[in-house]
Amino acid sequence: MILTAGAKLQNGKYLIQSLLHQTDASISYRAMHTSLNHPVVIHTLNPSLQQSPRFDLLRQQFLATVKQGQLKGAIVRDCFEENNFALRCPRANPNAHQDDRLDAVFDTCRFGCACDNRQFY
Repeated sequence: MILTAGAKLQNGKYLIQSLLHQTDASISYRAMHTSLNHPVVIHTLNPSLQQSPRFDLLRQQFLATVKQGQLKGAIVRDCFEENNFALRCPRANPNAHQDDRLDAVFDTCRFGCACDNRQFY
């Protein structure tokens, strides 16, 4: 799911503002939590991964890391699925090392599945 500015997620809870970062494996968007009027980052898998026979596994791993608390350096505010895509909204964990906090918020592919490894494509 490629999102464009103005796209709404979770029945308008989040409003996409712009693309922040994109890799072969994942995409980060700048968004607004509309009811709180607070900026957030939304992460999801790159839609190109849908072509992989392992897409369902990657999606499950993406969600599992959130449920298992394995998102290094971040606390997940929200995690949801929309149009068969897993999305998460992390915030930096103030108790984590500074580099880990930055990685967790801006480097979207640190969810334990090694999806940047070409074996998944």
